[in-house]
Amino acid sequence: KSNDSSNRLIVTSIQKMSNINPKHGIAQAEIDLIGKKRMVFIIDECHRSVFGDMLVSIKNTFPRAILFGFTGTPIFEQNAHKEITTETIFG
Repeated sequence: KSNDSSNRLIVTSIQKMSNINPKHGIAQAEIDLIGKKRMVFIIDECHRSVFGDMLVSIKNTFPRAILFGFTGTPIFEQNAHKEITTETIFG
């Protein structure tokens, strides 16, 4: 455990992260403050996050974040929908 109160580990779901926006009652000023922070997100089962708007919302809310995605079932070109692969999203 760090003695520095600014060092934090937060465990959440990707669904909750995608809800950080004004339409879910979060003030824009708070979102802007959060977006300025440097963060690292480690996403398990990342193959589930490439569909819909969840990941787009997270990337827009946390523009300075570094994303690491782990999956046992990656989406490749041959099984991709709309030409979106796990590599396209996470590198």
